[in-house]
Amino acid sequence: AGLAAEASQKPPLIDYAVTLGSWSYAVLPPRPAKDNRPSHEMLGQLISVPEGWEVLSTAAEEFPTVIRSLASRGWGTLRLVVRDADSPAGGSGGSGAGGFASFSTSLRPFGQPGERLSHEVSVLEEADDGGWRRFRFGSGLVSSRLVVRTAAAAEKAAATTR
Repeated sequence: AGLAAEASQKPPLIDYAVTLGSWSYAVLPPRPAKDNRPSHEMLGQLISVPEGWEVLSTAAEEFPTVIRSLASRGWGTLRLVVRDADSPAGGSGGSGAGGFASFSTSLRPFGQPGERLSHEVSVLEEADDGGWRRFRFGSGLVSSRLVVRTAAAAEKAAATTR
C-alpha cells in the first residue's frame, strides 16, 4: 500500500507537458519545463515510457523546430535525449551513441539550446527486457532526460476522463 500511496502523490506526466502543434511533450524522469536547477537524480535509474506516450525521434516531423523549442526550457537537466533515427539501436556506430542523440538545454553553460552534442557519450540504453518502453540511464555524471510525446488530442481526452 505504501508504494501505491507514493505513486499517487506524484503528478501525472501530462501535468509537466508542453504542447507544440498536435503533440504534447514531457521528459523522463518527470520534471517541469521551467525547472532551472539541473540535477543528476536520473543516474542509473530505470524508467518506463507510459502507455500512450512514445520516445521522440529525430525522424519526427519538424524535429529541428521542436527540439529547439523544447531545449529553450530547462527541464531540470543539461541534455535532452531522443531516439536517433540515423543510428541503429544498440549500436555505437552511425551518428548517435547507442541509438540515441543528446541536445543541449538552456541550462548548459556553453553552446546553444537545441544544439546536438557529441556522439561519444552514451547516457541512455534500452533495458534488456526486449521492449522499447524501458530504458536505463548511465551512471556517469551526465545530467540528461528522455523526451517523450503523446498526441495532444489524446492527452485532452484522457484529462477529461479523470
